[in-house]
Amino acid sequence: MLVVSADDLKVKLPRPISLPADRVKDAVVFEVVGVDLADPLYIKRGNKVWADLYTCILYRSLHLELVSSLFTDAFLLSFRRFVARRGRP
Repeated sequence: MLVVSADDLKVKLPRPISLPADRVKDAVVFEVVGVDLADPLYIKRGNKVWADLYTCILYRSLHLELVSSLFTDAFLLSFRRFVARRGRP
């Protein structure tokens, strides 16, 4: 029976690879944004509101804006509020 001690073995680690340039460059929060719409939320008196979810792709931050309808005008007002607070993406 052959017994080998692990103390005599040498570990060889692989060379680290460099990350892509778009992953390591400095960026402003919400410079790259994804937009989604959440299911309706029920508030007092049976009214419904929806949440626009603005997600920062680089830092995984989340910005929520409530809208009262699914019309385009409501979304555009939500987007204007987002730009006023966070800057233009």
